[in-house]
Amino acid sequence: MEHVSVAHDSKAGPELLYHYTDAVGLHGIVSSGEVWATDALYLNDATEFVYIFNLLEEELIAFERTEPRPPEDALAVSELIRATATTQLSLMRDDVPCFVACFCEEKDLLSQWRAYSQGVGGFSLGFRRSVVESSTAGSNFGAFRFEPVLYDAMVQRQSLQQGVLRAVEQYRDEIASGVVDDRLRVWQALVGGYFGTVGFNALLNKSPGFSEEREWRIIVRVHRSAVRDASLPRFRPSPRLGLVPYVPLNFLGDQLSRMPIAEIVIGPTPHPELVERSVRLLLAAQGYEEGEVEVTHSVIPLRA
Repeated sequence: MEHVSVAHDSKAGPELLYHYTDAVGLHGIVSSGEVWATDALYLNDATEFVYIFNLLEEELIAFERTEPRPPEDALAVSELIRATATTQLSLMRDDVPCFVACFCEEKDLLSQWRAYSQGVGGFSLGFRRSVVESSTAGSNFGAFRFEPVLYDAMVQRQSLQQGVLRAVEQYRDEIASGVVDDRLRVWQALVGGYFGTVGFNALLNKSPGFSEEREWRIIVRVHRSAVRDASLPRFRPSPRLGLVPYVPLNFLGDQLSRMPIAEIVIGPTPHPELVERSVRLLLAAQGYEEGEVEVTHSVIPLRA
């Protein structure tokens, strides 16, 4: 079975990042060596998918209403950016699905216990970020990123504003060079630049209201043709969504025999001692040495 490779240049941040899951997820991850990346359209908050597109539209409107009025060529670029973003959103929905695996800098967060295990019986698995980033499991799939999510609306807007100005400059450079002679070719040129990746960046930007999560994401972008060729995605049942598409991420590579888990935090539970016992037995059964993985407990009361 093919797996999506995960590799990225190291960035500033904590060495341990925590993946929240339930008992089924814990058993599957430890025993199979896989973390599942879910189709972005099936994430818990569907509105986050279009968050950055909505901000972009607001910035384009503000740009077009600037006084004094922008030159006609700048207004033309603004409209091309709008068309590019619309196309990117459509591609992500239909032809180039993105799959997301979520991690958190916080290992004991009530909102995450509630989201992933209804507040009872959950686990957070502390992965060694440097090992995940350097994983080189072979894959035929497309682009991926492993980065922290941005929650600062001011920074997000400034980035979009700068992108608009860069696109205008690029347009003028293309026109001056005589390379681009029509709107279609200008649009094609812009697709390869900043706004060609706005869809990818959509999954790394969230509303400030989610900032307590301090989330990191592995994002895998897979063309539909590659999905068919590799008999992926897989599917898991969901009472709310029917079948949820996902792809397996394998961090083992050729050098590791066990997942790079340094800590397992047991979430609020009425039977903490029994849960810890079963976790330690599971780790031993999968070849982890005694003390290799620290097993700790949430400090959040069960009824919180």
